[in-house]
Amino acid sequence: MRSFAQRRLGTGTTVKSPSMAPVDLARKTRRIRLAFSALALAGLVGCGGGSAGGPPIPTSHGSPAPVGKGLRGKNGIDHVVVIIQENRSFDTMFHGYPGADTVSSGKTHTGGTAPLVSIPLATTFDINHGERNFLAAYDNGKMDGFDVEDPHEIGLLAYAYVQQSDVQQYWDIAHKYVLADETFASQIDGSFSAHQFLVAGESGKAVDDPSAFPWGCDAPAGTVVPTLNNDRSQGPEIFPCFSYPSMATTLDAANATWRYY
Repeated sequence: MRSFAQRRLGTGTTVKSPSMAPVDLARKTRRIRLAFSALALAGLVGCGGGSAGGPPIPTSHGSPAPVGKGLRGKNGIDHVVVIIQENRSFDTMFHGYPGADTVSSGKTHTGGTAPLVSIPLATTFDINHGERNFLAAYDNGKMDGFDVEDPHEIGLLAYAYVQQSDVQQYWDIAHKYVLADETFASQIDGSFSAHQFLVAGESGKAVDDPSAFPWGCDAPAGTVVPTLNNDRSQGPEIFPCFSYPSMATTLDAANATWRYY
């Protein structure tokens, strides 16, 4: 599974998409993303590109002012940093966190349950997480289809969480600041729409991934991405280029500096 930072996310370029973990109740269908990398401040949504692999490419608008006495932001805030990690649910990263709403098992489509098991963070897998997989896991609201969503040769990895020792830094940050244990995603599938929701709060009704790389306005001619209608029925396939406002355009309009890596 390629880490997010290994690809440049210009204004429409994305990477592997997030997966769901099992839950006991419908309200626990959280697909919290804990760490992209200050991606949230990318430019015009859907209009940009890049190539897979290679080091992260810093892009900025303006130069951050030096921080010193008298230059602090309102209420003492100098910078807002957004860090996102894909393909992880809340229980994957924070299973058993004191006081948090976590679970020890998930439902299966046969009416049984599967216990959550601990695995090393280095375990290599990537559960399929497109619209089709969401519908299988969701199972018309029963929330019991995670075992058929994407069976894996080394076990039902949708029912797994990483060892605390592997993500202790996250736990330390949560302890020092705040942890949102009931956060719900607005989109249901993978990276292309998820990243746009992150920077713009919408995805132009796009779902799943475009048919060719790079993803965005510089995609090859003939590239299409599926869309959903308001009732979640299949809409038309469209070119993956959008021009709605993003956080970057909002910051530009406010003459504020921003940067992403």
